[in-house]
Amino acid sequence: MAILNDLTDPLVSKILSTLPVKSLMQCICVCKSWYNIVSDPYFIRLHLSLKSADEKEYLVIRFLRVFFMTDHFSFRCNETLVEKSKVKCPIPEFRRGCRIAGCCNGLLLIVNLDHSDMHLWNPSLGKIKPLPGVHAEIYSLRTDCWRRIETPVERLIPRSDCPLSAAFVYPFFYWVGAENHNNIVSFNLECETFKATSFPDAFLYYGKLVGHLVLFQESLYLFTFCSSDGNSLQMLKENDGSGVSFLKICSFPDGFPIGFMKNGDVIVLDMENKVSLLDPRNVSSPRSTEYELCWERIYNYSPSLALLDKELEGISQTIL
Repeated sequence: MAILNDLTDPLVSKILSTLPVKSLMQCICVCKSWYNIVSDPYFIRLHLSLKSADEKEYLVIRFLRVFFMTDHFSFRCNETLVEKSKVKCPIPEFRRGCRIAGCCNGLLLIVNLDHSDMHLWNPSLGKIKPLPGVHAEIYSLRTDCWRRIETPVERLIPRSDCPLSAAFVYPFFYWVGAENHNNIVSFNLECETFKATSFPDAFLYYGKLVGHLVLFQESLYLFTFCSSDGNSLQMLKENDGSGVSFLKICSFPDGFPIGFMKNGDVIVLDMENKVSLLDPRNVSSPRSTEYELCWERIYNYSPSLALLDKELEGISQTIL
């Protein structure tokens, strides 16, 4: 212990910031000073920005067990699809129906089926924070409060009866717009402005988008289904705040794209729920796998320390 006491806090902080979340959860049990360092909001932001090379990443999928009408979440290796952990929805009131509405910085946003109730969940820490149902307000973890913002057009806000498709690429938050489900809306967190861009007609099925937004390696993509353009992968780019443009990467004639593997391969689901992997640069050579998945969106998840500095009543088991 004498050697530990000889280390200065800045040095300890620098060393700890290189460790993965699971190791840090063991370190905070060593002594109170280490706990204070790791749970400090500055350290949490620092650790998130550095992204330890030893930190494992996962694919998270929500499954609905139809016969029992209960939800559970499967965490899988993003290199092999091997399941690493499976857990029931940590919010008891949601176990008969919920969705993952978003994933960012190690947090999952879990909502009930009509989006009237929502919680932030950090599976790595087993911490849960309930959020009030809101529309045009911004919530800050730092201040733990909501702040109302002005919206130029109410139709830009997602309706509760629409499946939520959203993604965040700093400083923009994107979602599929509410009105007719035929546009993409961006909100700039720095200047607090909204922009709406209509989807090309080729993306739409009877006037509406069937598909969802996907964030992968800090880039934003759109999977489209059943459109006149077929099932496709589109890259989205911000045009100096004036909206977004679309760049087609590839089409999927024999399946539905639902997510990305770590190496950039697209996870494709056929009509029998069988999974194959496809390199977007060589769509003619899909690779079959032994897995079957129900129709569900897949999120890329990286553990983080988010919510560690919060005293919360909602606690679930740590699963990663």
